[in-house]
Amino acid sequence: MHNYTPANSIRQKKANWGTINNRILSHFGLDLPAIIITGLCHGTPGLIEVLLYNLRLKIDEQIEVQKKFQDSLYLEDHSLMSIDSTRSLKPITTLNSVTKRAGRFSQKGMRRTVPRLEFEEIKQQKLQLQEEIEVLRAKIRRQEHILQLKDIRIGDLLKVVESMRPTRLSAVTKFK
Repeated sequence: MHNYTPANSIRQKKANWGTINNRILSHFGLDLPAIIITGLCHGTPGLIEVLLYNLRLKIDEQIEVQKKFQDSLYLEDHSLMSIDSTRSLKPITTLNSVTKRAGRFSQKGMRRTVPRLEFEEIKQQKLQLQEEIEVLRAKIRRQEHILQLKDIRIGDLLKVVESMRPTRLSAVTKFK
């Protein structure tokens, strides 16, 4: 933000928004087109709210991705082995591991074993699909918000049209 200088002129505001766009918003995957920057500089009503809403969605997405990544690292590190006080490794016995062992010898048949590489690929595909779903949900939320803003704008315009529409009594008196 060291390049940002307060300004009253449109030209300087455009330069400032360009700096914010390049240095800050680009890190969140937001790239403001010139027409949006011009609208922000001219103070177009409702435009900054949409920008801030989209920025909030991007920040929430980043937080969610980081949280999932940290959770997956924690689970991978702590689910297979535990280290006791003597620093020797021992397997953790959990209900899942007991049922898995019992399931191997069940009457239903043998379970298919999957190579570790294939398992990791499937796991990565699952994470990618989950991220895609989250992105699509964020897009849906953004579209719903835009729809709400448009509904509000339509309501305002309808009120203006109704206030400008001549009443029946005044229209009759004009023709007399």
